Amino acid sequence: MIQKPTVEQMISSGFKNPYFIKSVINETGISEEAVRSLGKAYADEVTDRFFEYNYEPMELNNKKHVFTDLGITDAQGDNLLQLVDNLIFAPREKIKPYSGFRRLKNRSDGRRIDSINPFMKIMPYVMKQRNDAQVMAKYPIDVGVIDDYIKEKRKDGMSLTYLHVFVAVFVRILAIRPELNRFIMGNRHYARNHISISFSVMKSLRDGGEETTLKFHFTGNESIYDIYHILETAIKKNVGEPGNTGVDKILDICMRWPSPLLSFVAGSVKFADNHNFLHRGLIAESPFHCSIFVTYLKSIKLPSIYHHIYNFGNTSLFLAIGKEEKQAVINDDKIETAKICDLGVVMDERICEGLYLAHTLRILKQHLKDLSVLDKRLTRVLEDID
Repeated sequence: MIQKPTVEQMISSGFKNPYFIKSVINETGISEEAVRSLGKAYADEVTDRFFEYNYEPMELNNKKHVFTDLGITDAQGDNLLQLVDNLIFAPREKIKPYSGFRRLKNRSDGRRIDSINPFMKIMPYVMKQRNDAQVMAKYPIDVGVIDDYIKEKRKDGMSLTYLHVFVAVFVRILAIRPELNRFIMGNRHYARNHISISFSVMKSLRDGGEETTLKFHFTGNESIYDIYHILETAIKKNVGEPGNTGVDKILDICMRWPSPLLSFVAGSVKFADNHNFLHRGLIAESPFHCSIFVTYLKSIKLPSIYHHIYNFGNTSLFLAIGKEEKQAVINDDKIETAKICDLGVVMDERICEGLYLAHTLRILKQHLKDLSVLDKRLTRVLEDID
């Protein structure tokens, strides 16, 4: 099975993987030198366009010139570009499940990653728990574009909130930046096989009001319309009703047990989770086993905070969306007033490298400047490395 390289891997390696080169030569019938050169040129352009949030396969703007320099026909070059597209932008549903020993190393919510560098592999042994490895940052966001987008969608009958928009952006980012959807369990790195977001919902804003936690599963292809429908359906179903989620029912039963028994069961669940034999039903219901845990503090008029990552479960990202407020900002060397919402980010640093995160924040900025990209479904979801 040929490893599917990420865009960054293609650039850093310059198509040096011999198995990849061999497969391309067999598929296209052109020379190894041509494959390496054209592959590098294509990877550079893909990355430039990729960071402008255009993730669809595209042709080289100067491909005629490149083909001529390499001494290959247009048909051969087009065949190579199509092959590269298929390898980079492989839809999730086309990835076949592993079998045999490799399958035993996987979990119901993710597959183990073996091809990361040794330094990243050793990090979970040095920083054993998530609160050892959590890094924090506050990310100010000018929400003027979000306000305009919400007003525009009201014309379509959608009562969008910041929560809908942020969840849609987070889902899109995870779909195209799969390393952020990793988690650490048993000192091993895993690529989550789905996108899931958890957050708490207050059923009443009075003191002592009941609270429930909802978990949403996504494919990564969803548009803002899909996200809105999914969130609204679940929230309306649970707000105003007595505890009726799977988690609520499980906790209601468990809290009737004696404290020693409850402590033993909690410890057993952690042990089973750490050794990959926790029941898939519990993992599916648990809000602590998710891609991102979100706290929407804007709904209770509180500023953003840094919320710790839970050691229980396998959440690697915790995001706090605070109440927006007017702040002085510098724009073109002029001091202006802008409506700013702070996003508090707490992340398990063991899941990916700092450069990857920096590029991701760049893409996040671009999405928040042009929310129209959320109107259409994403046709291809990027897959993490093996």
